[in-house]
Amino acid sequence: MALLGMAVGFVTGRAYQAAHRAHRDWKNTKESVPLLFRAFLGLLGSAAGWILIVGVAAAVLIAWSVSGLTESATPRPAGTVGPSSVAPSPP
Repeated sequence: MALLGMAVGFVTGRAYQAAHRAHRDWKNTKESVPLLFRAFLGLLGSAAGWILIVGVAAAVLIAWSVSGLTESATPRPAGTVGPSSVAPSPP
């Protein structure tokens, strides 16, 4: 009978210990959520700022390359490569 009481006491004690630990962990997590959420929002804002800067820079570079400002003032014919570009030698 004593052995049964000790076994039941041990099992219920371990269950109480686990429940107490879970409750303490839950309280600590609940208290840290606002701080973690503020940190998350700060990092999200920083990332969004960098994404905006890179996006604007990419849009400006794409618009500049498409606008034709990178071309020279006088157009030149494209060079050809290969045997067809060599003039035949006179006989």
